[in-house]
Amino acid sequence: MQNSISNKYATYLFTALYSAGAIFCIFLTSVYIMDIYQYMDTQRIILKILYAVGIAFNIFVFKTYNFKKYIIHFLITILILIAATQSNSYYKISYLWFFLLAIPPISLKQISKAVLTITTVSIISVILITAFGGGENISFIRPGTNFIRYSYGFLNPNLFAAYLFQICIALACLKWNTWNSKDNIFTFSVLCLTFFFTNSRTTSILILLLLLIINLRPLLNRRLISLTAQILLLILPFFSMITSKLYCMSNTYAYFLDEIFSYRFRNACYCLASYPISFFGNNIKITGDLLLIDNIYANLLIHYGICFSILIFTGCCLMIKKAYEKNNMVPVIILILSMLQGITESIPLIYYLNFSILTFSAMLNNSKLFEKA
Repeated sequence: MQNSISNKYATYLFTALYSAGAIFCIFLTSVYIMDIYQYMDTQRIILKILYAVGIAFNIFVFKTYNFKKYIIHFLITILILIAATQSNSYYKISYLWFFLLAIPPISLKQISKAVLTITTVSIISVILITAFGGGENISFIRPGTNFIRYSYGFLNPNLFAAYLFQICIALACLKWNTWNSKDNIFTFSVLCLTFFFTNSRTTSILILLLLLIINLRPLLNRRLISLTAQILLLILPFFSMITSKLYCMSNTYAYFLDEIFSYRFRNACYCLASYPISFFGNNIKITGDLLLIDNIYANLLIHYGICFSILIFTGCCLMIKKAYEKNNMVPVIILILSMLQGITESIPLIYYLNFSILTFSAMLNNSKLFEKA
């Protein structure tokens, strides 16, 4: 009985934590007549209070801390605060860290249910407000074609597609073992919306991969999945940075890849020319599109620095190891898709758009992450 009550409180706490940031993030990345930026200071106060409450619950109610955790978490907090200040990304890096520390012991299915509900309701709200004149459905023409892309009230089509992908991911985690034909139809419909209307090619491919993987799940090998994730974690950062360096050297191979990946390596190259890789990152002043690094691996190293990059990659490695030990490959599959997304997007750095980051809580206070709900 006590465990049931404790679990219910943990679910409510996570829902409050996630809602306070995710709903605001979704509306902030939408085009509205109302100026939502005026509410940012209030939202940050609410988040700080919720983070403090979450961490206090983990210490005194759920009792997830021991002396070793106090020391490790304190040292990591110091490093993250230094990196956040140096890179002028205080509200991105530090808020991510305190959010993870505040997540209570709760299963992946319970997290999935909250994420799926909150994201779906928020997206529908954005579309309805836009339909009734409260926002703007911006259209974009893909360069070199007559294909028109639509944002449905969001700042750009890729953002809308990223939220749709988050819905598919949350649904897959929630219904991994009970996936049926209705789920296939729903996910395929989202895929069609993503491809034919937002025309986000990366997200379309990822949703298609997710559909194939979940329908072939009886054939999946636990060791192979784990190994694939580890190899990608090693290869993709090197691939991104080496290709960007080669682009700076006018390499034909790099030019060819850059065109395939929509100029992601060109932007990283230009940014490297102005901002060298440092331990705690750089305060990048974006003065034009050429300094927007839409590649998570280049973005991590150039903007956030070696320190924060190591922490993120270490978190990925530990999560893969823990998932393997618990015989739960769902988070690892989600991580693989997120890593592939990172080649052409920096979106995975936004933890409300990267489901796999939530699984990092399994190494902090969330011992129930891999348990069945």
